[in-house]
Amino acid sequence: MRRKCGMNVPLLAAFIGLAVLFVGADSFADWPMFRHDAYRTGLSPLTGDMDTCNFFWSYAAGDKIESSPALGDIDGDGHLEVVVGSRDGLVYAVNGEDGSFLWSYTTGGQVKSSPALGDIDNDDTLEVVVGSNDGAVYALNGEDGSFNWSYATGGQVTSSPVLGDIDKDGNLEVVVGSKNDAIVSLNGEDGSFHWSYAVGDQVESSPALGDIDNDDTLEVVFGSRDLSIYALNGEDGSFLWSYAIGAQVKSSPALGDIDHDGDLDVVVGCRDAKIYAFNGADGSFLWSYTAGDQIESSPALGDIDNDDTLEVVFGCRDGLVYALNGEDGSFLWSYAAGDQVTSSPALGDIDDDGNLEVVVGSSDLSVHALNGTTPAVEEVEILVPKRFFVAQNRPNPFARATQIGYGLAEMTNVRIDVFDLSGRLVTTLVDGLKSPGGHTARWDGRDSSGRYRASGSYFYTLQAGGETVTKKMHLVR
Repeated sequence: MRRKCGMNVPLLAAFIGLAVLFVGADSFADWPMFRHDAYRTGLSPLTGDMDTCNFFWSYAAGDKIESSPALGDIDGDGHLEVVVGSRDGLVYAVNGEDGSFLWSYTTGGQVKSSPALGDIDNDDTLEVVVGSNDGAVYALNGEDGSFNWSYATGGQVTSSPVLGDIDKDGNLEVVVGSKNDAIVSLNGEDGSFHWSYAVGDQVESSPALGDIDNDDTLEVVFGSRDLSIYALNGEDGSFLWSYAIGAQVKSSPALGDIDHDGDLDVVVGCRDAKIYAFNGADGSFLWSYTAGDQIESSPALGDIDNDDTLEVVFGCRDGLVYALNGEDGSFLWSYAAGDQVTSSPALGDIDDDGNLEVVVGSSDLSVHALNGTTPAVEEVEILVPKRFFVAQNRPNPFARATQIGYGLAEMTNVRIDVFDLSGRLVTTLVDGLKSPGGHTARWDGRDSSGRYRASGSYFYTLQAGGETVTKKMHLVR
C-alpha cells in the first residue's frame, strides 16, 4: 500500500528506502541521539537505497510526534529498535523491522525531547534518557522500559539530552537544557546532580559535546533564549566563553572543523535569520550568513560536494534549505521546499551512490531527499581540485562501513588498495580510469572474498598520476 509521505498525523513512520537502518545492525547504536552524535553533526555513516519514498510501516501514538527518533539495539536481540516521544506524554519503543510494539513509559507531560541511548549504568545494555514537559529527565531500561531514575529540573525539558564522559571518570554523564533557565549535568548511573549552569532565559537548544579547546576533555556548547551561545567546561560546568548573538537561539549547535585548521568550530542558527560560525577554543567570530527568515533548524555538517571540507546545511522558515561552504559561509545552493523548514537536516548516502544526500522535513507535510544531480537542487557547483588529494576516511574508527574521499585535477587511472598490518592485500576498492573532480570509495570491512575482517588497524593506499598516498584506518566490530 502506498501512502503520501506526510507527517501531520501522530504516526511514527518508516520508509522502505530507510530499511537499511533497521536490519542487520552490528554496531551498538546507529542513531543513538538527536542529530546522530555528541557533536550534533546530523551525519550518518550508513548507506541505503532511497530512490523512492515507499511506505514501510507506521505506529500510531496518542498525539503528535515532535520528538526525533533514536535507533539502537535496546533489547539485545541483534536488531535495531526505534525509540521516540509523543505529546501524549509517552515514550515509545517499537521493533524496527516491522513497527510492532515493544514497550511504552508514561511521563507526567508532553515528550518533545528526543531520546538518547547509551549504557549509562555499565550493565552492557542500552538505557533510554529523555526529557519531559513535566520538568523531569528520565532514564529507562532499554529492554523493557522500566524506570531507572528521574531528575526534576524545575522547568519543562524540550531539549534533547546528550551523553558523554565529560568528567573523565569512565562513566557517561547526561547533559540537558531546561526551561528553568539552566543547563544541568547528571551522573548517568543514578541521576544524581553533577553540576548546573544558570543562564538568562530558557534553554531549548540541545547541547553538543566536543573537545573544542584541545585540553583532552569535553566541553558543552548550547544556545539560550537569552540571545547568547555558551561554552562550558564539561568537568565542572565552569564558564569558558559566550557570544551575544542578539536574538533567541533555539537551534542546537553543531561541532566540526569547518575551516580546516585541525580544531573544532561551532555552527548554530538563530532567530535573527542568521547562521553563525565561531572558533571553538575562544568563541571568536568566524562568519555569518543571512537567510530569509528565522532559523530554528539545527545545522548538519558534512562534505556534500567532495571537496575535502565540511559544508553547512540547514533549513529556514523562509521555506528554503541552504547549503553553505564551511570555510567562509559563502552560498553553495538552496532548495525551495513547500513551506517552512524548522526540521533539522540529516546527511547520509541513502541511495548507495557513494555520495551524501540531504534529508529534511518541511511544514508542507513532506520529507525531502536532495542530491547533487536532481534538477530540484539549484546551482550545485562541481568543483575540480587544483591538485591531487586523499582525505582521511570517515568515520574513523568505523563499525560497518567507511568512506575515502579523494580528488583528481585531471583524468587518470586510480587504484585504491586495503592492506592489513602485515602488508597483505585485503581488497581493492578502485582500479580504473577516473574523471577530474571529487570521488568517494567505500569499504564495508570485507575482503576480496566477501568475508568480514576482524577488528584492527588497516592501511589504504591510493595510486594516481604517479603519486602514492597511504593512510591508516581502524575497524571496530
